Amino acid sequence: MKQDLTKWSRLVTFFLGTWLVVYAIIAVTSNVKAPAKQAVGAETIEIINTAVKQSPVDMRQVRRELDCLARNIYWEARSEPYHGMVAVAQVTLNRVAHNNFPDDICDVVYQGPTRASWKDKSVYYPVKHRCQFSWYCDGKSDRIPSVNQTIFDRCYEVARQVLIEGKRLPDLKHAVFYHADYVSPGWRYPKLAKIGTHIFYGDRKNQN
Repeated sequence: MKQDLTKWSRLVTFFLGTWLVVYAIIAVTSNVKAPAKQAVGAETIEIINTAVKQSPVDMRQVRRELDCLARNIYWEARSEPYHGMVAVAQVTLNRVAHNNFPDDICDVVYQGPTRASWKDKSVYYPVKHRCQFSWYCDGKSDRIPSVNQTIFDRCYEVARQVLIEGKRLPDLKHAVFYHADYVSPGWRYPKLAKIGTHIFYGDRKNQN
């Protein structure tokens, strides 16, 4: 129970801190009112500085996790409709909050066994076809093709909406697994929804 509370408190702190920083930045670009102050000129800069100092969030970390989330959406759901992209992003964040998965977005995205390189034992590579998200260890390049930059930009925007704005699909509150509708893995997890070509499942502890 203590471990659960600690993990949730870290997540709440992260998302709340991120929101404070983003809100302050929006105050500058939108010229809206921040709490108790008009967001203009020198006062606006002070609001941002205060928000950044008070927040434990490192914006470099936010950008890193946005990039990881966007790449996962791209490789897992770039051909899916908007809600299909949101669904994959939501599963990723649900895993971050789940005790059986890492508590970092990038660690969740790149989760899987590794092996040392035969050339350099200090370098590790994922074991082929053993990763949580198959694209990361399918033996193919993970580089985003330049011709698909527009698609990746769309995925990045979905990642921003889910991570920063809190976009969620109610039916997937407990979703931590999914598979394409053309395979039948025989899972005994509770089925939650089908969105696009993916079928989503919760774990056995959350039956609703």
